[in-house]
Amino acid sequence: MPMDDTIELGSDTDSDIQARWDPSDWIGRGLAYPANDTPAVVLAGRRLALAIPSRYEGLLPHPELSIDAFLEAHLPTQRSGLVSSTSMELFSKDAPNEDLAKIVHRPIPPSRVLKTLQQTFGQAWFDGARSVVDPYYKRSRLPLYAVSYWLELDRAIVKRAEWEACDQWLQKKSYPGSRHG
Repeated sequence: MPMDDTIELGSDTDSDIQARWDPSDWIGRGLAYPANDTPAVVLAGRRLALAIPSRYEGLLPHPELSIDAFLEAHLPTQRSGLVSSTSMELFSKDAPNEDLAKIVHRPIPPSRVLKTLQQTFGQAWFDGARSVVDPYYKRSRLPLYAVSYWLELDRAIVKRAEWEACDQWLQKKSYPGSRHG
């Protein structure tokens, strides 16, 4: 019998893995977040914790917007000031007391703070964090997926700045045939 050259990888789908996620096995048990070689079930749980509910999709710029519409879309401002909170003070074991709809008109935290939130999320979540504290509204505890919301807005703000710089360059050059020429 000839040997088959194919290797059978696990047939688990993402939904199978998510179904096996049991927070009581990992959260609040004094474990260190496995940043290297993270088990698939933990990654699935993390995705669930950070997933922005579909009811809030309208709060983010639609990925298929035209460039003109994207440049005109309302995006919140982004603070650039210092935040004195430590990374662990940005998470709380208390339940959220606000949702994304409540903060849509607030400035988002600086990129540096968002990077810290992203880097420290795993351990804070493993330690039992149930909400993220808005660094400028200390009594505002948001669902953990606010981290994803802020990161998406941060990316959109950066992308829009890049497009605006390109648009300004084109306006200066005013090449024939361009939309500015």
